[in-house]
Amino acid sequence: MKNKKNTFWHLLIAACTVLALWSIGAVLIHCQTISTVKTEDEINLAGTLNRIDMIFDTVNNSLDKASHFYNGHCDEMVTSLRQLASLSPYSRSFSIVENNVIRCSSLEGNISVAVSEYFKEKQKLSLSYGPIPSSNTLVINLKRAFQQMDIIASVPGFYFYNDIAGRNNSEQLYLNINGFHLNSLGQLRAQLPERPGTRTLVQASSRYDYKLTYVLPDSYTLEQYYQSAATLFYVFAAIGPLAGIWLYNFLNRPKSLRRKLEMAIYNGEIQPWFQPQVDTSTGELIGCEVLARWISPNDGIIPPNQFIPLAEESGLIVPMTRDLMQQVKTWLLAEQQKISPGFHVSVNFSSSHILSNEIVEDCRTFLTGIPEDLIRLVVEITESEVLNDHKQINDILTQLHDLGAIIAIDDFGTGYSNLSYLQDYPLDILKVDRKFIAQLEPAIAQRHLIAGIIDISKKLELRTVVEGVETEKHVESLKMLGATWLQGFYYGKPVSASEFTRTWLNKTST
Repeated sequence: MKNKKNTFWHLLIAACTVLALWSIGAVLIHCQTISTVKTEDEINLAGTLNRIDMIFDTVNNSLDKASHFYNGHCDEMVTSLRQLASLSPYSRSFSIVENNVIRCSSLEGNISVAVSEYFKEKQKLSLSYGPIPSSNTLVINLKRAFQQMDIIASVPGFYFYNDIAGRNNSEQLYLNINGFHLNSLGQLRAQLPERPGTRTLVQASSRYDYKLTYVLPDSYTLEQYYQSAATLFYVFAAIGPLAGIWLYNFLNRPKSLRRKLEMAIYNGEIQPWFQPQVDTSTGELIGCEVLARWISPNDGIIPPNQFIPLAEESGLIVPMTRDLMQQVKTWLLAEQQKISPGFHVSVNFSSSHILSNEIVEDCRTFLTGIPEDLIRLVVEITESEVLNDHKQINDILTQLHDLGAIIAIDDFGTGYSNLSYLQDYPLDILKVDRKFIAQLEPAIAQRHLIAGIIDISKKLELRTVVEGVETEKHVESLKMLGATWLQGFYYGKPVSASEFTRTWLNKTST
């Protein structure tokens, strides 16, 4: 329960960290978008301003040319002015001003119109309907002073419409001259329309008397966010989960070796592996020994000699064995159709487990739900364990027998030298340690120590399992001596449940 509670809080903290990083990322992306879009808007506005200045520069050059035609006589000048108007880019007409009165027009010839009708005092740009002196087209008038006169060029407004068009329907550019605002549709307004949710950029020309007003939405589209801060988006999209995973693993990291092993048991990292046991005479599979393997996601497969002693010292050996038995049971039930009746499943039990009152109940739980004749549970104990408390051990082994379990002495011959316990306890199997067959060959088999051990087991009506069988000579010798079952690398190394099923059960079931 404590582990589950800690896992919940650690998961919650990690999730909050991910959300916090994403929130920071969202703020940074928003700020980056504001900065990028503002820069783009200013660049766009400056580009428009530059293009309009270039139009006025071209018109200014035409005014220079028009000034060369001035001689004070409109009848003599008008033809040249008309030719210049037809050849000059943008300029629709030219008008000569003397003493603040328009005296000559390339359109009408001699006229007399006060300049004040088109320009306020000191103004050089004006908006009107013209060209002067007509009133059918919206024009922008540019006035320039020369020594003897002023000259006005009238430029139709439509030359500016494309330049003051927004990039989309949500944007609007206005050309501001003398307090009037011209838009790309040719509409002239004394005041800008109110548009809620917009922001305004204003930039004035440094050479001509006009301004540009840029009205933009005060919000941003997903496309703008993506285009402005794509890198930040991907960085925080990746950093958030990675940081959350790292923090979760950091919070769940074991504070000690014991804690690390405890977490491994809780997370199912301690898994059962299986080594086959075969009939000596036929070589057929009769069962398997369950061996614990620590499959660490970080360290790979950790061998038992690196964690079994820690499990025994820390008291975690009992819950670890219990968890392994549950995993084995699940596997057996899943593969029961492939298992021959009476299949031996050998499980090693520690002294603390043997001497507790829990082993009998754990074995009963293990056998419950498994078809009665499907398997035989083999309880393996070491020699030193059976000598700790004669009466208690005898009672426990008797209860296990009553459950149908088989009792095996593991690593026989490496422990206590008094062999009387072989008659005192309800034992069924002697497992002979691998060291007794190291130099075993058929020629010396009858004189080998292993021959005496097998002979004792036969006299006591005990079966034998010989471990460490690795060569053909071992097999021949043990057949000659009458060992019951064999186990070792000659037949197979310990493997995972799926591999054992594929290698052994699938073969025996066909």
